[in-house]
Amino acid sequence: MVKQLFFRNVPLLTVLFLVLIIAMPFQITGYSMTAPFLSLAAVCYWSIFSPTLLPFYGLFFLGLLQDILSNPDTLGLNAGLFLLVRLFLELEKRFFINQGFIVLCLTLGTVTLICFLIKILIVFFLADAPFSINPFILQYIFTLLLMPSLIWVLMYLRSFLTKRNLS
Repeated sequence: MVKQLFFRNVPLLTVLFLVLIIAMPFQITGYSMTAPFLSLAAVCYWSIFSPTLLPFYGLFFLGLLQDILSNPDTLGLNAGLFLLVRLFLELEKRFFINQGFIVLCLTLGTVTLICFLIKILIVFFLADAPFSINPFILQYIFTLLLMPSLIWVLMYLRSFLTKRNLS
């Protein structure tokens, strides 16, 4: 019973794990501004392959948690992005479901780029002082570089869940 409940919540738990990893305080100058947005990549992946295990309310609260931990000035931004990505990819999942690894990485990279552009526009309109776009570019590059390995881990995890008829 507990094991079944745990396995049913693996998509939400992976997103939570990545939110917490992103928010960890590392002793690297500027890390908080350029930390890879891996939680978005996990939301993209699970929205395509197990949308029923990734409820909207869970994504909303995880997005709020990420906003609170990383940048409380734009509270609700990541929550909104998570919900938009989930809705878009669930509606279009028939195009992504049987694609290969490279196509999946390129698709998720494109979706992530669109989310970063939305994020930049919203921050631009909400900023009361001039800001640099460089941290956003670095964050996207770091996310893009780490995304294939994250997708590979999530594919393995989904395979593990599928073998146990849990997804």
